[in-house]
Amino acid sequence: MKLFMMVIACWATGWPALADFLVIPIETASVPYALSPNNYANSPANYENSSANYENSDANYSNSEANYKNSAANYENSLSGKRRLIASDNTMIGYYVFSDNGVLNFYNAKGRIAYMPSGGETQSLFLAQGGGWCGTLGTANGKTVVGMTQRCLLQFIADQ
Repeated sequence: MKLFMMVIACWATGWPALADFLVIPIETASVPYALSPNNYANSPANYENSSANYENSDANYSNSEANYKNSAANYENSLSGKRRLIASDNTMIGYYVFSDNGVLNFYNAKGRIAYMPSGGETQSLFLAQGGGWCGTLGTANGKTVVGMTQRCLLQFIADQ
C-alpha cells in the first residue's frame, strides 16, 4: 500500500514518471494472501477491479492506446523513455502509463495488456482482455517491481 500511495502522490503532483519497473515472474500460489487474488480486494470478481468497470475498460479513452499519451509512438513510452517495463534479462517488454483517472495501464508495442485499478484498494494487476489476475506491484531493494504470472508475461512478449 505504501508503494501505491507513493506512486499516486507522484502522479497527482505532476512529477515526471518514476522510472523503469522491473518485471519478475511469480507463481500465484506463492503470493501472500494479502496480495493474492484469493483476497476479494484483489479478485477480478470484485467490480472495482473488473474490466467491465468503465474506469478500467479499454473503451475509456484515458486507457486507450489511441490516446497519444498511451501510444507506443510517444517518446516517453519508447526504448529511450522513462516508463519502461524491463524483464530480468534487461529487455524492454512494454511500458506503463497512468491514466487521467488514476488507472495504471501496462502496454506492449501492440496495445494495452494489463491495468491496476485506481482507488488504492489493490496493488493487483488484471488482464485488459478477459480481466484475469495478472500479478502485483511491490518493491525490492528500493525499486518498483512488477510480479507477473506466466500467463500475463506471455501476453507481453507475444507478437513483439
